[in-house]
Amino acid sequence: MAQKEERYVFSRPKMGSPFNITVHTTDSNGLAAAINKCYARIDTLNQIFSDYSVTSELSLLCKNAQIGVFIPFLLIFYTILKKSAPSLSTKRRRI
Repeated sequence: MAQKEERYVFSRPKMGSPFNITVHTTDSNGLAAAINKCYARIDTLNQIFSDYSVTSELSLLCKNAQIGVFIPFLLIFYTILKKSAPSLSTKRRRI
């Protein structure tokens, strides 16, 4: 007989609003640890992309940006910028 799948809902304040994770599983062993890893990853991404945090990669990039001056930043930041470039107007696209 197959085990019944259970629904688990987690909610924590992240990125200025409730951040919800819903999991459906027949085995809840290790679920709390997995959810904690998910929220830790969200914290990491927030530290990179937040426009509210003065210490985020995004804020530091904007603060230090100068025309013609190279500023190093994380590969994940470049990846997101590259993927978002097609949504920019053709006049602004230079990535």
